[in-house]
Amino acid sequence: MSWITVPVSPEEVTSERLFKMARRHRLIPDNVVDAVDYYNGISGSCAMIDIRTEDDDELVGVIIVSEIVDGESAMVDLIPQPQFFTADQPFADEMRESIGPMFEKLIDGRNLRRLTAMVPKTRSRTFKALRASGFQKEGVMRKAIKFQGSKPEDVVIMGMMASKE
Repeated sequence: MSWITVPVSPEEVTSERLFKMARRHRLIPDNVVDAVDYYNGISGSCAMIDIRTEDDDELVGVIIVSEIVDGESAMVDLIPQPQFFTADQPFADEMRESIGPMFEKLIDGRNLRRLTAMVPKTRSRTFKALRASGFQKEGVMRKAIKFQGSKPEDVVIMGMMASKE
């Protein structure tokens, strides 16, 4: 099974869509007002990319690239669909072959030094998928985030550096 990346048109990247996706994946922090403000703030300036199966166009995951500063850096969020990121699914090769080059193209196209991802520790699928696509673990922020209905948890800082130094 091959995966492809499909850019979502900027008009479709609304704060409502971002909030609904976060709620569906239980990624809403305790402070809902701050979450809504954040989604309102990035909805006009972020890029959203769907990851889809090439054969039947099934949604595999979503990549959100925000806080883009040309010549500097950008933040990356990956929201995987769980059924594609299980131990018995060979997703590492797909991430390396399909998604890794997309991140490299983003770095080159915007002349970025780095991409950064902040992954809650309980999101092991996201961590493994980003690692497979070329991100490296850089550190941990202890008890940095608290989602609704859960205890505070650590956040793993991951980065992908530009290959040209």
